Amino acid sequence: MKKYQVWSYGTLIGTYVADDAQAARDACAIAAGYKNEADMEERQGSRSGYTADLIEWIPESEREEIIKSLTLYGSSDRADYERICDRLQQCNVRLVRVNGAVESCNDRPRGPHRAAELMTADPSIAQFEYDFNGVWHVAR
Repeated sequence: MKKYQVWSYGTLIGTYVADDAQAARDACAIAAGYKNEADMEERQGSRSGYTADLIEWIPESEREEIIKSLTLYGSSDRADYERICDRLQQCNVRLVRVNGAVESCNDRPRGPHRAAELMTADPSIAQFEYDFNGVWHVAR
């Protein structure tokens, strides 16, 4: 998986996890209520103006590593475990799906072990992120 920033005419629309730039643009259009970028262009009668810039490569094994790291916090390093608990409880939290869609999840029960359980139960979840000081960080 790769992480892309999607832009429209110079304005950052969002960050999406996707296999390629087109999938990132499609995910952005889906978040706006369309089936994909082509559907958006057809319904609007004009080009989307979307561009997608690769900002990070996420190896396929990353999801499994994230799950493993979340389940190890309780037994490996108490300070890291407490830091992640605090961030997941006190900060805005979102989940990123493997198709690049991003969803707010501030109303879900949060904590490292719960995040790992949710990722294990739902293979469409790529990762959880929390907003700390205006920057989104992967919970791990």
